[in-house]
Amino acid sequence: MFCALVAVLSATVATPVNASPVAPMCVAEDPYVSPAPVDLLEWRIPMCGPSIRIVPVATAEPPEERAVAAYRRASDDIAAADYEAARLELDLAHRGLERIRDRIALQSGRLELLRQRPDRAAEFFAEAAESPHEAVRIRAGFERVFSLFRADDPAAESAYEALIDAYPELPKRTELLFERAQSLLRQGRVDEALSVMRTLVVDHPGDRVARWARGEMARLGTLGHPVAPLTAEEHVRRARNLVWAGPLDEARATIEELLESPLSGEQHAEVHYLAGRLARFEGRWRAAETYMRTAQLFPMPSASAARTIEARADDMAATANARDPEEALRRLMVLRAGRNDFTIPSRELLEMITIAAGAGLQEQTESMVTALRKRRGLSSAVVFGAAMAAT
Repeated sequence: MFCALVAVLSATVATPVNASPVAPMCVAEDPYVSPAPVDLLEWRIPMCGPSIRIVPVATAEPPEERAVAAYRRASDDIAAADYEAARLELDLAHRGLERIRDRIALQSGRLELLRQRPDRAAEFFAEAAESPHEAVRIRAGFERVFSLFRADDPAAESAYEALIDAYPELPKRTELLFERAQSLLRQGRVDEALSVMRTLVVDHPGDRVARWARGEMARLGTLGHPVAPLTAEEHVRRARNLVWAGPLDEARATIEELLESPLSGEQHAEVHYLAGRLARFEGRWRAAETYMRTAQLFPMPSASAARTIEARADDMAATANARDPEEALRRLMVLRAGRNDFTIPSRELLEMITIAAGAGLQEQTESMVTALRKRRGLSSAVVFGAAMAAT
């Protein structure tokens, strides 16, 4: 009897051949259970039982929400260098997000560049360049030219010129010039590549790409390609760009060299003016004035340039006097006229605080600020002016 009961029970719980590997067997056997994935929260016996609770999965997301999620996943896949998965996600996003197809095309182009397919990337960037948003158009135009250069496409040169004509102040232009030079080298157009490298060295001297260009020009010179040295005008232009954009240590070394070089009168005037600007950046006011006064001794390219340099020299002289402690003490003595800090009118005391602070006279500044603080009924303008001057 007992053996028969065991046999019946064993037959009842035998494993079905079509059982789900992730669900209890009784769920897999039940023809009325929904085929959608289920959440089996609890059960009391491993195989089956009346306490199993089945929670159906929520309804599918709307197509646009799925597309947004796919677009976000594509960005994560690109960051993780899973480019094949990113391509599939972007395709899904493209079908469901028509309203931002320009940005999806931009992302697709970047993905194709990472996959070393610049020709295909240029097609996506051309699509993104039709965007109604200018920021997207500018970025897409930049990336398209970048891709065309990398693909050695004959249309790259004209596309580059059109882009620069449309956006003369385009940022990161050096990246395009670098790709342009590399493309010309791959095509064996060495002289044209050298011309591009020269532009990098002279007009963008502080950029990291300019350092590559200098090294590449030297390498090509050792291989027998004619590499002409920079002209005096190019040296001065390079110094001008270094003073404006840095690095300042390289600008200083370049200007010191040019001050001892044989240049034309106008070039000497500009170099001394640049030396004055550099001294001004460094807070060397007397030196700045001296350089600019010297620049006035050379021929000027125009009357407006002469007036500008004269005004700058006067400014440096005034600033140097204001920063000179001895000159500041002399002016304070005249303004004080034998009075102590507590008897000088507030407006005059504020002027004296400004003079003392500008010259770095800390003790005198603190004494006058203390006297001013003890007064009642001061206007907020006087209090604020004293605080700013003392700072």
